[in-house]
Amino acid sequence: MFGNGQTKWPVQSVRSKRANTTVNADIYMAHGINEYSGRTATAASVHLRNGFRVIGIDMPSFGRSSGLHGYLPTLRWNEGALNAVMLHVHMWDEYEQLENLANRKRFAQGASMGGFTCAYHAALHPPPSTSVSMSLNGICLTAPMLQISPITRPNVCIEAIARMVSLVAGRLGVLQPIRGHLSDDPNVEFYARQDRQGYLGRLRIDTGLGIADGLTHLDQIAESIRCPILIFHGTADRVTDPDGSQLFYDRLLVQDKTIKFWPGWEHGMYVRLMSQL
Repeated sequence: MFGNGQTKWPVQSVRSKRANTTVNADIYMAHGINEYSGRTATAASVHLRNGFRVIGIDMPSFGRSSGLHGYLPTLRWNEGALNAVMLHVHMWDEYEQLENLANRKRFAQGASMGGFTCAYHAALHPPPSTSVSMSLNGICLTAPMLQISPITRPNVCIEAIARMVSLVAGRLGVLQPIRGHLSDDPNVEFYARQDRQGYLGRLRIDTGLGIADGLTHLDQIAESIRCPILIFHGTADRVTDPDGSQLFYDRLLVQDKTIKFWPGWEHGMYVRLMSQL
C-alpha cells in the first residue's frame, strides 16, 4: 500500500524466489503505459537465468492494481509505487534475515513509461537509502518516455483545451494513446492490442496531462540522477522520441552512462532486444 496521507492504493507486485539465485542483487521491472508486470516476463526470464532476483510491479491503475483502469493523473504515483515496493521487499528481507543484506544491490529496468519511472525514481531518490526512501544502484531504460514523439503528442492548442476540460471531465478518454506502429514485429503489435489485462481504451485527459507535467518535472531534475544509467532506443520510434533520449543523456552529470540507438527499430523493441541476450 502507498498513498498521499489521505488515500491509499494497493499495488500488485510479484517476487521471484529461486533457490539458485546467485547474485546479491534485485532487479525491479517497471512496465509501460497501459501494460502490466506480466508484459516484462521476457526480460525477467533473462535476469533469472543470470541469477538475479526479479520483482515485477503492476503500477497504480494498471494490471491487477487498484484504481480506475488507465487513470494516472500524476506520474508521482508510479515512482511512489516503486519506492513502496522496494521498502516492502527490504522489510521482508530483514525479517527473513537475508544474508549480506547490507550490501545488496537494487536495479530497475523499464520500457517506455517504465523507463521514465526508473529515471524519475533515480532523480527523486538519490543515494543514500533511508528508512523512507530506497535508492537504486543502476537503471536501464528501453525506448524511454523522456519526450513524446511529435507524431503522437497533441499540439499545444489541444493540450490547453484539455487542461480546461480536465476540471470537470479529467477521467474521460479522448485520444488514441499510440499512433502508427508499436513494433515492427506483427505478433507484438497484435497481442498488445488484444491483451485484455492491459488498458485498451483511449488515453484519459488527466493521464495525458499527468504525463506532460511529469516529463517537464523530470527534465528539471535530471541532473539529480547519481546512479549508472543505460539507455536503448530505436531510431524509428513513433511513440517516444529518440532525440529526447539523446538530449536527456547529454544533460546527465553521472559519469557512468551509456546510450545506444538501434537503426530502424520501432517503439516496441523490448521483446526483440531481450531475445538477443
